[in-house]
Amino acid sequence: MGRLIYNLLMPAVFLAFLYLLCEHRAAIQGMGNALYPMLSGFSELAMRVVACLLFPMLLGREGLYFVDAAAWIPTMLLMIVGFLWLSLEFITL
Repeated sequence: MGRLIYNLLMPAVFLAFLYLLCEHRAAIQGMGNALYPMLSGFSELAMRVVACLLFPMLLGREGLYFVDAAAWIPTMLLMIVGFLWLSLEFITL
């Protein structure tokens, strides 16, 4: 029962970050820019690899439940910065 709670609860807690990530990624793609979404894909992959290697050493087996959040949060921040940067460019036009 404990594993079931971890498998269902941990991704659900961090879904708000994923929603913000997808929302900003779609908005940036709608602005006609493909660079930031591509960079976010690379950063998400890199963060997943790093988290998969480090979290089990630091937190044990339960560390793997945080890998998704560790990939979503920095990628979301990258997308928000990219969105704000592109929005400022559109405002000054």
